[in-house]
Amino acid sequence: MTEVQENHMMRNAAVTYIIQSLTIIAVMTVLALLSAGVWGSLSMIGVPLAVAAGFQVFASLTYGLAWRAVASSSSASLPTFYLAASGLRMIAGIATVLIYLFLADDEMQIRFFVFLFLVYYLVLLIYDTLYFVRVEKKIHRNA
Repeated sequence: MTEVQENHMMRNAAVTYIIQSLTIIAVMTVLALLSAGVWGSLSMIGVPLAVAAGFQVFASLTYGLAWRAVASSSSASLPTFYLAASGLRMIAGIATVLIYLFLADDEMQIRFFVFLFLVYYLVLLIYDTLYFVRVEKKIHRNA
């Protein structure tokens, strides 16, 4: 595989990752809004949902763009990138939860937030793992 083809494949993988992760976030957000509407807690879920979904949108965009940059410049550095990016996402997630805990005053909203944040985080963690394992297999198969 030529360097141009490899860069094209990396760019496509990053764009696909970003589109799919944003789609997952959008579907999860719609499902959360629908379930809140059914349970009659739509007013309680607004801010927690916005913060949890917003964090994941930012994290997914950052992860996808950073992955593309690392993969294009030095694909040998990808294992280190996966470890570092996962650690940074976890630290940023913990910081986001702690800041929300300090700023929120309603116990029910805090519970909604922690639950929503964990669901978003775990679903996207599983997606990231499965997606990039598949991408790595494809890269090594074409090498």
